[in-house]
Amino acid sequence: MDPILRLNEFFVEGGKQNQSHVLLHITEPSTPEEAKKGYFFALCEVNNAEAVYITKLQELIDRAENEYYELVDEPGKNTFETVLEKMNEEAFSLENATGELHCIIGVIREPDIIFSYFGKPHLLLFYRNKQSIYQRLDLIENNQAETAGEPEEAQLFSQVIQGKLTVNDFLFAGTPHIIDFFSHDRLEKIITVRPALQSAQHLERVLGEIKNGFSFGGLIINLHTPDATDEPIKKAKPIIKQESAESSLHKLFNREESTTNTLSPSFFPKLQKSSRVTNETVAPNRPAVSRPVAQITSNHVSVRPNRPTNREQNDRLLQITRNIGSVLVVVGRFIAGIFYFLYSLIYNFFRILVLLIFVILNYQKRRKTILDEWKRTWHSYRENFRNLPTLTKLMLLACIILAVGFTVSILYIRHRQALAAEEQIFVRQVALIKSKKDSIESNLIYQNQSAALGDFQSGEAALASLSCVSKEHQIICAELKESFKNLTSKLRKIIVVSPTVVADWTDFVGNAIPLHLIKVNTKIIGFSPNTSTIIVYDTLNQNSRVITTYPTIAGFTDAAAPKENDYILFVYNKNQLMQLNPSDLSMKLVDITFPTTKAEINGLVIYNRRLYTVDSVNNDMYRHDAIQTGFGQGKDWLKTKTTDLHDAVDLAIDGDLFVAKGNGQVAKFTSGMPQPFTITGLDPTITTAMQIWTYNDTLYFYLLDTANARLIILNKDGQLQAQLTNPLFKNPTGFSVDPTNRIIFLFDTGKIYKFTWPI
Repeated sequence: MDPILRLNEFFVEGGKQNQSHVLLHITEPSTPEEAKKGYFFALCEVNNAEAVYITKLQELIDRAENEYYELVDEPGKNTFETVLEKMNEEAFSLENATGELHCIIGVIREPDIIFSYFGKPHLLLFYRNKQSIYQRLDLIENNQAETAGEPEEAQLFSQVIQGKLTVNDFLFAGTPHIIDFFSHDRLEKIITVRPALQSAQHLERVLGEIKNGFSFGGLIINLHTPDATDEPIKKAKPIIKQESAESSLHKLFNREESTTNTLSPSFFPKLQKSSRVTNETVAPNRPAVSRPVAQITSNHVSVRPNRPTNREQNDRLLQITRNIGSVLVVVGRFIAGIFYFLYSLIYNFFRILVLLIFVILNYQKRRKTILDEWKRTWHSYRENFRNLPTLTKLMLLACIILAVGFTVSILYIRHRQALAAEEQIFVRQVALIKSKKDSIESNLIYQNQSAALGDFQSGEAALASLSCVSKEHQIICAELKESFKNLTSKLRKIIVVSPTVVADWTDFVGNAIPLHLIKVNTKIIGFSPNTSTIIVYDTLNQNSRVITTYPTIAGFTDAAAPKENDYILFVYNKNQLMQLNPSDLSMKLVDITFPTTKAEINGLVIYNRRLYTVDSVNNDMYRHDAIQTGFGQGKDWLKTKTTDLHDAVDLAIDGDLFVAKGNGQVAKFTSGMPQPFTITGLDPTITTAMQIWTYNDTLYFYLLDTANARLIILNKDGQLQAQLTNPLFKNPTGFSVDPTNRIIFLFDTGKIYKFTWPI
């Protein structure tokens, strides 16, 4: 039996086109003239290139294929050489681009294989020696060795290589990165011990499991003499470029009896090479010979369409023009009839409407006349319709049906246009959301929190406005929402802590539940502006007790303790102080005076035994020196009052003063002068603040957001570090930080939660 050519591809898409992209192209001729020129194939790998680069390369290969089959061989020059010259002329932009290109392009005509290459692809020949043992020949390396020392030409494909394939030889063409996983020895063992199709399937399966972002592709070409044990090979459905082609892979590769010029070691020392500028020819065209069917296993086969002659094209164009003219005449008459019918319908409708008004109002006493006229007209219509031929009746009915159908079709077309417009909007929005998601992940890798947050907010807004009506759209929307949900915790730096309840004061104090707390040494003290009693929890014995203070005090609005933890100051009656000794829980009222009699203290802090207070009524801050009976008259500490402090809620100090406002903003002051301070990277942004705390021996700020039930941790520059939360937190109103032991106590609706500091 005559040998049969087998072309088997393997192809793995890496999924990262900008990193690695493989173009695999095999063309099947469809006419006897094209069959003489054989098969055109191309295998290229493009790395680190933009999409426009890949598109240009694909267009270049498509043009090369068309020119190869459409051009006629010139005297002394093969068409393939002419095509390569044109490719080199058009490929200047590819050579000077930033992308990395490796490419093999060639043709298989009868037993000859003619090819050229660029870059470092792999082209291996596995042949049998006289002892029937397979040996390997690297055609690329062999050719590079022969051309070593020759000056390089500034073109894409600088030379043409030709050879022949003998029976049971295997020619392997592959992209560069295949060698990272399959050595030449391993490829030889895989390809030479099994049918070419099984080898291709094995390579594709193994490479498909790697998933490193690179794409892989290749061809295994084999001349095989079939026997009775061979199973039929199912051909992949070819990709037809324009129209169906009836011809398939017939009339190719009947082996000639002569084996003088084959792809073997005896041949390749005399391997033919032709420079782009020389006039050396490849091989003259041979007459077409009837050949057995070739077998191609590939999803990248394109069939050359049958092309009509110029006369056939002109006759066909003339006939199409006549048919279009006839159709236009018929359609024009039909549309004119429809419009005339609609005009008559509208005219009669308005006429009947006017007459109906005359009948209702009996205008000019014409009611009876109009009604009699309608009766006569109706009778006349009935008689006329009854006397009409059956064909006319059917035509009238058809016109009515056509008019209704025309109206319905217009409405349907508009509906479809609206759906298409909505689909386009949906596709654009989905593309925008996916680009934002990719940008978020990229910015998180490079620690660009602000940019990632901006992309997240815009992507989330686009996702919220996405219209998900159909089932397909609902599936896409669900996937996008799930992906954004997975990014939320990472982007917002949300940490779900594991708190334990150390004290529950809900039943202990009844309705007098504290709102705030302060910790001194081992005691946690809760207080409220609604009651004069305070609650003390001792972390050592884990007991709570209620302490009654002065009955004249309505409640306490704020508290502070020095670093020495030897006393606690409570604010009551807006600007008065009570001092508590934490060791024996004794109390006394202390003196304090202000520059104005209408001061209202909304925050206080003790630093170096001096008391600093913020007066929200007078938009000022004071510094009080300690005296024997308490604290002296406050001195204006601010050197400028440009900062609005009317909504101040708490005060913290670490050498600089920080004021938390009710709207969530934080104002910073150094030596009485305002300083810029902005909270960055926080999402959602804080709109209400309850308490702030920091000190000079800590690295972070702690800001309590009651509305969102979270404890926000910032560095001293205002950059978000973490958001601590838990589903148990409902309405936290106070906290205390023990930075030495990395412990946080949080007060929420009568319960004290304790959890470790995760940073």
